[in-house]
Amino acid sequence: MWKNKWLIAALLLSLLLSAPQVWACTGAGPNGHVGDALSVNPSARTIRIRDAQTGDPLTFKATAKQLSGINPGDRVFIRYKKDGESLIAEEIETLR
Repeated sequence: MWKNKWLIAALLLSLLLSAPQVWACTGAGPNGHVGDALSVNPSARTIRIRDAQTGDPLTFKATAKQLSGINPGDRVFIRYKKDGESLIAEEIETLR
């Protein structure tokens, strides 16, 4: 009986500890993503992030001005629009 209580307690604790990361993109609203910058390429005008909710890499097209000051490893919020299969950044904010 105690084994089941410890298992349930461990499961609940793991859910509570992972909750902020899991809800990060859902909380960003429609057409918003939060993630860690994997690469920033001003000459190609792209930023690649690891999505905080899914863990999947996503690549966004952006202007050189939007990419200015962003480095790999930075946590960013990106509001975007879709153009066919492309994701176009409308706003990029570094989260600290």
